[in-house]
Order: sequence, then C-alpha cells, then structure tokens
Amino acid sequence: MAEESRSNTASPLHAARRSVPIGRGALIACLLLALALTGCAGRPGDASLTVINGVDGALCSVRVKKASSQTFWGRNRLRSGQRLEPGASLTLTLPAGYYDADAHLCDDAADPGYMRYDIHVDAQAGATWLVGEYLREGVYLQSRSVRLSDEELALLLELAAIPQPAGHPAVALPETAPDRAELADGLAARGLLLPQADGGWAVNDDLQRMLRLAAAPDAVLLVTSKEDNALQPQQESYYRLGDAVMRYYRPYDGINDFALVAEPLDLTASLMTSLQYYTAGESEPALQAILAQDSLSQAQAAANRDDAAQAEQILLQAGASAAVSSMLAAAMAAPAVRLDVVVLLPHPQPNMPRATFLCDARRCWSVQLQEGPAPVVALETVDLAAIAPMLQRLIETWAALTYL
Repeated sequence: MAEESRSNTASPLHAARRSVPIGRGALIACLLLALALTGCAGRPGDASLTVINGVDGALCSVRVKKASSQTFWGRNRLRSGQRLEPGASLTLTLPAGYYDADAHLCDDAADPGYMRYDIHVDAQAGATWLVGEYLREGVYLQSRSVRLSDEELALLLELAAIPQPAGHPAVALPETAPDRAELADGLAARGLLLPQADGGWAVNDDLQRMLRLAAAPDAVLLVTSKEDNALQPQQESYYRLGDAVMRYYRPYDGINDFALVAEPLDLTASLMTSLQYYTAGESEPALQAILAQDSLSQAQAAANRDDAAQAEQILLQAGASAAVSSMLAAAMAAPAVRLDVVVLLPHPQPNMPRATFLCDARRCWSVQLQEGPAPVVALETVDLAAIAPMLQRLIETWAALTYL
C-alpha cells in the first residue's frame, strides 16, 4: 500500500522559490536522531512518525491524518507560534498504520505546501518523512504535489479557463457537487484559491502552471499497470513541457494527484524494478505467434472466467502452437503484472509509440497490435534484458517530442 511517490519540492516551473535539500552532514544527523527517537516508548500499539524539515524555509504547519481520500487534514501538530526550522525535526506518537501528511511554509501563505501520502508508520520501526524529498523504487526524486477531489479539480479548471488534462476525459462540476462557495472556501484554506478585490477567486499561480502543463504539454507518457492482486489497473500520466515534468494519477476513485517532478527522472529503472519484483522474465523457450485480435480477446475473456483450458483451446483453434497456447493461456489466467506504456501528443496521432507486456511469474510476453482491415496481435516471449531497451527507446521518444 505504501505510495511513496508524492511529496513536494521546487521544480523548473516554480520561479518564486527553489527548495534546497539540507546538507549531507545535517541530514545524516537528523536521520540518526530520527532512528533514535522512533524507539521511544508510548502506549501499546503506538509508533513514531518523525518529520524533518528538508527545505530552505521554516515550516509553521504540519498536519497528519489517517490515509484516505478524505480531504480534511485536522489540526496543526506544531504549537501556536512554533517554527520548524530547516534541518529541525518533529516526532509524533501515533497508532501504527498508514498516514497522509502535509506541511506549509511560514512566510508564503500562497505556497501549495508539501505533501506525502500513505506513509507506513510501523509499530517497531516507526517512519520518517523528510519534507521535500521522497523515495520511488530506490531513486530519490523531488516534486511539489497537490491532491484534489474531482469536484475541486473541476472548479479550478473552470475558474482558470483550462481544459481537461491531455489524454483524460473531461471533468465538469456535477449537479450533486457540494456548494461552490463551500468548495472555494476549502481550496482557499489550502492556499490554492486567492480572493480578489472584486469578490471573485484567482487560482494559485503555481497550481495554475501545473494545470496548464497538463492541458497543453509537449507530450504525455501514459503508464498503465495491473498487478495480480489489484482490483483495478493503476494509471499514471507523465506530462512534459520542455524540461518540466509532472506526474498525474488517481490513487482513489474521485481523487487526483498532481506532482511536479524535478529532473532527472529515470522512469525505465522504476518500471524495470517493478517488473523484476513480479516476474523472473525467463528467456527460454523463445516463442512467437501472430493471432487475430478477436481470437485473442475471446481467449482473454475465457481466462478472466478462470477457464484456462478454454482459453488454451481458443488459442489452438486460432493457429497458435501447443506450447504457445499452453503458456499464453496460463499467463492470461494468472498474470503477475500487465504493463502498457504509450506516448501521446495533445492532438490525436496514428501509430503512436507503444509497448505492452503480459507477464506471469516465469516469463513475459510482448504484445503488439498490428492495425489493418483484420487487426492481428504479434506476441513474443521476451526476457527482462530485452524489455529495458524497449522501454528506454519509448521514453526517449516521449522526451524528444515537441508539440507545435
């Protein structure tokens, strides 16, 4: 459950303030202190969350709530008038579990703040949040992020006259949404809307840049993955405009996460780490097949009903060899992970670069649709060593595209 890929730091789009991580020596001292403090005794079942200020300004607000789609953050964990200076830490005693946390600067009321979601506070080891940095698949990245409900996002896009994020359905404020004034007040309390002299509202400049980047990027990298035990696939979009990159995804139904990510961003390494966790990616035997798209869809439907034998029979009838039919049906019925990566432009383009993989615990299949009057799908077993350069070429295409 730990979703550690969303905290907030300066990015190329933030001209007003650039976040600077604290020095190595100070950071090591803070982490050692955090480790020492997480062993402090409390009530049975309690654990410690240590918050370290890793940005270049003092923090005057630190809030923590149980991890959920609920947008109410609760009280400030700092005392009235207390400032958490750069490099300083705050240790909170909490019941073990998963938490969301946010922090805000003292001297910039319009700043969107720093957020971290799904922090696992372990009963024995506790947890540490270094404000301004987060860990994704073993690689430290920096970003500035904001979480919005569908209603909040719709209102912000309407006020800023910005269309929906590229590659995603349009969002509109539904009739069942909370009162507009109530929504606006909630966004204003977070510094995301600013009151104007005429009684209207203006969207925070930093947030407006993020939303405009999502609406009109140079290119979008859409990553869809589904693990074997997940009910729904997870979809992440990486929007790029020049050197600026923003990640957008929906951790829960009705909730939208936007995070500006500082370069360099090694997406290939991140995706490969995930694949290596779920599959051995064996290279033998080397198998290939070209099957009618309809036949493959029928086989997948049978596999979805837990009928691998029927899926295998459909593949055999479609012309696949016995070895391909047996192994492919097994992967369809019990996939360890499915991964689909596609490069999009804001305007529709035919044959955009795409890589799709279906993996079980032992091997991966490359799945490539070949358009035509009778669409067919080319399938081939590939090992992990072959997948990495395929993903890298795709990501390099995304990084080089320019929207004209």
